[in-house]
Amino acid sequence: MLLATDVIVSLFNIPVSGVEAFILAVFALAITGLVMNYVETGFDRKKAVYIMSPQLATIKQQVRDETPHGLTVQRVVGGFSDESKEMLMVVVEQANFRHLIDLVHAIDPNAFILTMAATEVHGGSI
Repeated sequence: MLLATDVIVSLFNIPVSGVEAFILAVFALAITGLVMNYVETGFDRKKAVYIMSPQLATIKQQVRDETPHGLTVQRVVGGFSDESKEMLMVVVEQANFRHLIDLVHAIDPNAFILTMAATEVHGGSI
């Protein structure tokens, strides 16, 4: 939101400073946004990926076989269905995130996947 506001302010500055100044301002804003993100979350970025699927057993086995990541199975209850189910949690490094998502979608294209930034991960095998 802050980046969008800054770009709009810079856009209104075009008649005063010109297009070249606008392009430089947008470039500087993008760099500033990236730096702020890394300062906020650190360079060792990881994601917590939560997976729910009717084919969870197959997904668990594939994650164990094809990735070096540990996994945690959590028992959950559906808010609407009141059904008891299992949910898989895997913490992956940013570089391995896409591979995990592709692996899950290859097994179940309709799997429910929730991803969150894990800014602090302590212990475990990562």
